[in-house]
Amino acid sequence: MALENKLHITDPAELASTEERISKKKSIQLLEAQLLFMKAMWHVRQQSFR
Repeated sequence: MALENKLHITDPAELASTEERISKKKSIQLLEAQLLFMKAMWHVRQQSFR
């Protein structure tokens, strides 16, 4: 079952390229959020040892 094309792109190659670019952007955003969370937890842990 194919997903709805919310981007309204008719060219399959352009659609695939755009989807890949969006996917990579979202992956980077998730990784950055995880790194920020880990940094915050490290900071809290360091504060608890003082």
